[in-house]
Amino acid sequence: MIEIRITGVSVEEAHDDMRMLLHGESSVQVERDKIPALEPETTEPTLETTQTPEPQERVIDPNEVDSANRPWDARINTIKRTQTAVGIWKLKRGSDKVIVDSIYAEYDAKSADTPVTTEPQEAAPAVTIEPDTITPESVQQKLAELMGSGKMQATDMMSLLSDNGIPNMQLLGEHPDALPVIMAKLNEY
Repeated sequence: MIEIRITGVSVEEAHDDMRMLLHGESSVQVERDKIPALEPETTEPTLETTQTPEPQERVIDPNEVDSANRPWDARINTIKRTQTAVGIWKLKRGSDKVIVDSIYAEYDAKSADTPVTTEPQEAAPAVTIEPDTITPESVQQKLAELMGSGKMQATDMMSLLSDNGIPNMQLLGEHPDALPVIMAKLNEY
């Protein structure tokens, strides 16, 4: 396919030029005075750019507290460690109010140097556990039993793991020293 563009002439002149080309004329004479002069651009095109400052990586201070004098807590606060307009750590979506309040009570008591008072609970029967027999699989099985029976909630499980330095269930096997402690806590349920 050949594309021909004829500009700067009237429609009749363009038709005449086309007829001449179609009837075997190999070239068409173009009179220079019929072509409008192109004005060179007087200004060079410019590209305006605005530089946005690179976001600086926030250095996280483990001792940093919010305006309520509470540290960031992975169990209830957002992973981004952001704060509300009043300077309190933002909570994860769907955080259980009871759990949040109990964690806040812990921190408030620590900051006031007063002990947290709780209702006396029955002492759990002493259970002797042989550390060599506790495996990640046995802990997972016990967790499944407790959660299946409704004696333990997912939030309890996550708190128990977090309190022992384990961020999630998949990393349970990487912390063999914590397994006896976790199993002892599970046996209290």
